[in-house]
Amino acid sequence: MPRICVTLLRFCLCTWLGVALLFNVAVLGVLESLLYDPPPISKFSQPQYFLPSYFGLALALLGGALLCAFGSLWSARIGLVRRWAMLLLVALALAMVAADYLFVYRGLVEIFAATTLRASDVVTLFQFYRLLKRAVLGVSIVAAILAVWPESDADLPARRHDPAL
Repeated sequence: MPRICVTLLRFCLCTWLGVALLFNVAVLGVLESLLYDPPPISKFSQPQYFLPSYFGLALALLGGALLCAFGSLWSARIGLVRRWAMLLLVALALAMVAADYLFVYRGLVEIFAATTLRASDVVTLFQFYRLLKRAVLGVSIVAAILAVWPESDADLPARRHDPAL
């Protein structure tokens, strides 16, 4: 069972990296254009269009990775420190996405739903939003590297020879 958890952990983290990287490269540019352009004209340029799917994928993939990281704690093929580091990094990434949703995304949605926009509020929230997105991507990269890195001889448990054989 721990080997299946490690495999699923690797899958979830690598898939999440693709989603987070795409979001950081493509979608943040669109959202950043909102700071310099007039108020949004189409639904495609509003935070309510792009971001719910980002948070849904984050919850599914990072939540699954967290469960699998917990299940992989019993894997003897990976070193103990590495197993705990993966668990803590995935938990940190999920906590940062949750904080992003609760404190920043909701604020952006309220600001864009209002009839008048205060530029200072939008810029401050967006800069914090961009910083959180990049931090989550960085933490996720480190967690994925730890998960995908092949086991070394030092990580493998020592085999005991059965004297009866």
